Amino acid sequence: MRRLESYAAVAIVVIVAHASPADADDKQQALDRADYDAPITEADVYSGMDEAFAAILIFKWAVILPHAGFTLRDGSPGFVLSWPGSLPFGPVTASSQGSRTSDVAVHQPLRVVLEPGLVLANHVSLFVRPALRYLWHPSTSSFGLGVGLGSSLEWTEMDRFSLSVSPELLLHYGACCRPGYLLLALRLDEFIPRREVTAFTANVGLTFW
Repeated sequence: MRRLESYAAVAIVVIVAHASPADADDKQQALDRADYDAPITEADVYSGMDEAFAAILIFKWAVILPHAGFTLRDGSPGFVLSWPGSLPFGPVTASSQGSRTSDVAVHQPLRVVLEPGLVLANHVSLFVRPALRYLWHPSTSSFGLGVGLGSSLEWTEMDRFSLSVSPELLLHYGACCRPGYLLLALRLDEFIPRREVTAFTANVGLTFW
């Protein structure tokens, strides 16, 4: 009988030891890890596909639709159509997470830009403008500001080729940091071969970045 009582006491001690607070904490941590590493559901997959499809559509229309605006050249008005393409690079300055997925989108402020276009004024002019831009856009705001510096290489029937020094101011509108923004550009072109001509241009359009 005493031996049975001793065995029972030992069993109680073992049970109490296994139910210690440390083990309870370990179990809770395991449950937390299980919640954190929850499997990806079918809804998560479809929401990710929706975002990818939306990005493809935005890219398509950003390529097809021109940036439209007006220009003043020594007091003479005209219209401008252009198709700028840009490639972001540089350090990440902002980021945002999708509302339905865990994907994180980032914002890189520097852009290399190549912008072909045409000017419809007294005569038609074709141009291509390489540029470098810096766009500051915090993740908590729908608006971003930027500056740029480029050079417009323009061809006309009268003057043939002309080269300009072309600084610009930029207004970036959209939800950072997902694809799809409206970009307003205010630009000044000071043409070097014919310094008497100064062009002010304002245009707006859809951009992927």
